[in-house]
Amino acid sequence: MTRILDRRFRSPAAEAAVARAPRKASLDGATIGLLANGKSNGMALLDRIVERLRERHRIGDVVRVAKTNASAPSSTATPRCSPGAARPSSRPSGTEGRARRAVCSTPSPSRSGGIPAAAVITEPFQSTAEAMARLAGMTGYPVAAVPHPFGSLSPAEVRARADTIVDSIERLLLER
Repeated sequence: MTRILDRRFRSPAAEAAVARAPRKASLDGATIGLLANGKSNGMALLDRIVERLRERHRIGDVVRVAKTNASAPSSTATPRCSPGAARPSSRPSGTEGRARRAVCSTPSPSRSGGIPAAAVITEPFQSTAEAMARLAGMTGYPVAAVPHPFGSLSPAEVRARADTIVDSIERLLLER
């Protein structure tokens, strides 16, 4: 089925806004979930963001999930998580379980078990991300943007790009 998104279109779902998950005062002890879209350098960017956040906070575990390609739904992504990680359909319990469910499903406030989330995109996709969030009833969904292109960057350039948005990601996840 082909679906065309027109940012001027308003679905009934857009009228009933989804509340953002409450933000925390600190990331200390938090399990961080990363969902890479399968594009080149995606996980490297996210890993660098976590590395920088660890300099500021005592972050707990990190759960990594990488989609096989950007078009695949995240619910079918094969997780590359920490040792002993469950597949997306599993239901681990506790904080780590909630983080895995959040990152192994569509990352949205309504489906992430109330866990604060933010998206990282490249700048040309900002209007698309805003339109998709609006259509899903999530106007104002937290997004941090890096310059495009991204996939062809060297490891040093990826780290430098990640460093430019760490403050934004921290603000989106916390009460700041």
